[in-house]
Amino acid sequence: MTTDTADTSRDAPCYHCGNPVPARAPWSITLDDTRHPLCCPGCEAVAHAIVDGGLASYYRFRTELPERPDDRDAARAETWAVFDDPGLQRQFVHPEGDDSGRVHATLAVDGITCAACAWLIEHRLNALQGIAASAVNLTHHRVRVSWDPHEVKLSRILAEMAAIGYQAQPWEPDEAQARLQREERMTVRRLIVAAVGMAQVMMFSIPIYVAGPGEISEDFLALFHWLSFALATPVVFFSALPFFRNALRDLRTRVLGMDVPVSLAIGGAYLASGYAVISGKGEVYFDSVAMFTFFLLFGRYVEARARRRSGHTGNALAGALPPRRSA
Repeated sequence: MTTDTADTSRDAPCYHCGNPVPARAPWSITLDDTRHPLCCPGCEAVAHAIVDGGLASYYRFRTELPERPDDRDAARAETWAVFDDPGLQRQFVHPEGDDSGRVHATLAVDGITCAACAWLIEHRLNALQGIAASAVNLTHHRVRVSWDPHEVKLSRILAEMAAIGYQAQPWEPDEAQARLQREERMTVRRLIVAAVGMAQVMMFSIPIYVAGPGEISEDFLALFHWLSFALATPVVFFSALPFFRNALRDLRTRVLGMDVPVSLAIGGAYLASGYAVISGKGEVYFDSVAMFTFFLLFGRYVEARARRRSGHTGNALAGALPPRRSA
């Protein structure tokens, strides 16, 4: 640590997580002769653990902000000792298969956002005495650790990861597979609602497009608009909900992600069309809203299935392996 020679703006966000810093917040960290504000004791503890461990380059390499650490994580330190129980470790700790006496385990890690997180975790673990190797799977948020149980305990490994802001626990293939299946089922439901809404809204929009002036009465035109309004509402508030959630998360972290303009387009067109239906003035775009939501959601669904295909295969292979070798 160095002496303060410069200070960042009082309005600067938290240097670690990007959240707003409360007024007169006493938490900070000094890096490269610059004092950076922090929003809470949790971020201060994590930032000091990273910098004091000689891993300050993490803040230069990162491309996304990490999740904010929970101040209550320190209270969980006692629970890490549970993972040192030999009976419990038989379920997820396996020998390396050589004469080295080392063992390995796969851990599920929360809070990984970019390659800098993987770099930080690997360098922190590899610096521990007794750790033979560690490798982070950035796609599936897992880390494989190999260590000598006579030199370092699993509870120490978990504590070191928590100290830099990453909560880890043994990875269970069955639970991971079940979580992916739940997410996929929910995505399919959103797709079905979007597809039905798009088809029905288009059914009321096509006559308006192909009809000539005066061929549709004002009463039927208003009826078509109100029905389109009703059908587009579940598409926006259910099928497009992931876009709005991701956009809100990006705005909170002050990162302009792709979901921000997507949400503005869907929400803006829906609100403008709703105002036009209620006031009886203006154009409606419910068909565009429904189509845009469906095709974007379908594209992301296909992308997610392709990305998870290798993960599903890995889960199946991991589930087929025996939990421990026979004597």
